[in-house]
Amino acid sequence: MADEELQSRTPNHLKVIAFLGGALAWTLHLATCYVVVALACTTGWGGAKVTVAVLTVIFGALGIAAGALALREWRRVQHAPSWTHALNESGGHEGLIYMIGVMLAALFVALIVLNGMSPFLVPVCSP
Repeated sequence: MADEELQSRTPNHLKVIAFLGGALAWTLHLATCYVVVALACTTGWGGAKVTVAVLTVIFGALGIAAGALALREWRRVQHAPSWTHALNESGGHEGLIYMIGVMLAALFVALIVLNGMSPFLVPVCSP
């Protein structure tokens, strides 16, 4: 392989972040909000709604960042005229992985927002 080709490759950890970063942000958001609401219900603390809103913004931003990384890398590797050509090329699967990462990030950011809205739509603690 040429030196330029080796230097242009994305490190594996960035590929994983681009592909699964949105899912990881959603998972951490869901778990953290669950703990916050459980603590609020058991202790009577009234700051659960604000805390969930702040967590939604933070983890939503992380999901958007993962999607932006995937989109940037997709644009970098995308040079074939169609998916069929891209998948038949050497290393063409990277473009598919990054585009799936973009779509997954969009899905999980939407889920983060929906989960963050729930304390404002339904009671945080049941009577």
